[in-house]
Amino acid sequence: MFKIKSLTLKNFMSVGNATQAVNFDRADLTLVLGENVDLGGDDAGARNGTGKTTIINALSYALYGEALTKIKKDNLINRTNAKNMLVTIDFECGGQEYRIERGRKPNVMKFLLAVTNRNKKKMRARATVVKHRLLSSTCSI
Repeated sequence: MFKIKSLTLKNFMSVGNATQAVNFDRADLTLVLGENVDLGGDDAGARNGTGKTTIINALSYALYGEALTKIKKDNLINRTNAKNMLVTIDFECGGQEYRIERGRKPNVMKFLLAVTNRNKKKMRARATVVKHRLLSSTCSI
């Protein structure tokens, strides 16, 4: 079984330099709220840029290396900061915990495996370059 535990974002799309996290490892529902402060659009609330699609794009980017909405990779980087984009996803598959870290400017790709040593959990690098097929074949996602 594949279970997403958490997602953290930094300089990804509308998320700026302050790291933002979503904890999915909960028994209850997670509600994501935001204030639409974009000056564009009409008065009917049809404005963009508040992060509605950011979470889905970040999940897709972390797992597969591209956004679900097919945005070019360099356009995923927050425009204000223009560097140090990092998306991290922690998940469990088959009783084993994993972490994937992907970033741009500089490019980052880490696939980590949680190792328990004397009741302390540590993430250890499993591979520095992993194709999405490896993850897919391992976890049926």
